[in-house]
Amino acid sequence: MLNKIREKTEPYFERLGKALGNVIPHPRVWSISGLTFAFFAAYGFYVKVPFYAGILILISGFFDIVDGAVARSLGKAGPKGAFLDSNLDRISELVIYVGILMGGYVEPVLVFLVASFSLLVSYARAVSYTHLRAH
Repeated sequence: MLNKIREKTEPYFERLGKALGNVIPHPRVWSISGLTFAFFAAYGFYVKVPFYAGILILISGFFDIVDGAVARSLGKAGPKGAFLDSNLDRISELVIYVGILMGGYVEPVLVFLVASFSLLVSYARAVSYTHLRAH
């Protein structure tokens, strides 16, 4: 299902990537901006303004989508950038989880479980990719 959505939305994001690549032509700037907004969102949860924190998460997610589109449109996509982007995505998630925890919205064990499963996504992706390439 996600592949169907990706196929339909990809042309729009490619055009957006080209346009935004003309403004800031380095994908890492977009990736780091996403991480920065994740920190702001975490702080928003910590100081108990969840509505604004949610908006900041959406902005962070927008930057996460755009960084790859910018990289592809400028011909700068590659394994190093993908590796950096994937790691910054996990850091962003964990920072937000810590903000939710520090804000007292959930029990620590739930944050631990969610963070653990979040980190498993990258591991599972790496293992399945390695396994599929071997066969």
